[in-house]
Amino acid sequence: MAVIEDQSRRTNIRLRGTAESVSVEELSEYIKGLCGKIVKNCEESAWELDRVHRLPRPQYLSVDKPRDVIAKFHYPKSKELLLQSARKEPSLPAPYKDVLIFADLSLLTIARRREFAEFMKVLRDQKISYRCGYPTKLLIWGNGALHVIKEPEEARNKLKEWGMLTTQNGNSNKAEKKL
Repeated sequence: MAVIEDQSRRTNIRLRGTAESVSVEELSEYIKGLCGKIVKNCEESAWELDRVHRLPRPQYLSVDKPRDVIAKFHYPKSKELLLQSARKEPSLPAPYKDVLIFADLSLLTIARRREFAEFMKVLRDQKISYRCGYPTKLLIWGNGALHVIKEPEEARNKLKEWGMLTTQNGNSNKAEKKL
């Protein structure tokens, strides 16, 4: 079921940190402006949006935090280009400086990806290139090859094999070895 839900969201992005002062009527132009700041030398027609809306406030979110915004791009390539460029952009200018951009994924897919969080932290700390594959895979570039990890236990075993993860009293610790 998550696969079907993720397919219906494949051209969506989720923006976190968009100020509540940006009205619903202004959201489309705000997002197009954000796209223009992140992706240089791209035609404005690439940023055609089918829908934009704010999500309802979750119970756990304090009232001083802005609600997330979902934007559905008309062209899938536009969404991918934005996400790729946003990863390379160190910081954004005002009024976008607090905005974070994510792919819009189902709750089940997000929960499955969280199972890899411990391993992604070790990889980040060791400055090893990786990314999350769809729907729940960890793609790691190391030892001159691409390693596709489909289960958290497989990730644990691979990082132990590479000397990056040792278990002492149930806690994970990094080793000094790098790929």
